[in-house]
Amino acid sequence: MKYQYWLSNIPGVGCKTIHRLLGQAGSAEEIYFLKKEQLEKLSGLSDRQVHAITDRKKNWVSFAVVYY
Repeated sequence: MKYQYWLSNIPGVGCKTIHRLLGQAGSAEEIYFLKKEQLEKLSGLSDRQVHAITDRKKNWVSFAVVYY
């Protein structure tokens, strides 16, 4: 559940992109653990979205430690 929350709160990544990502990766948790190079290979992601996802992962670690 926390990975779904993380994914749904990434700026610049909307519902259509999330749905497409889930179709390719399987789950929000799987998306979270993809490396930048793996994200770049997924279809339909812009460079800006890849950056937003990887940047949100860095910030999420701090958030998750405090709140989970």
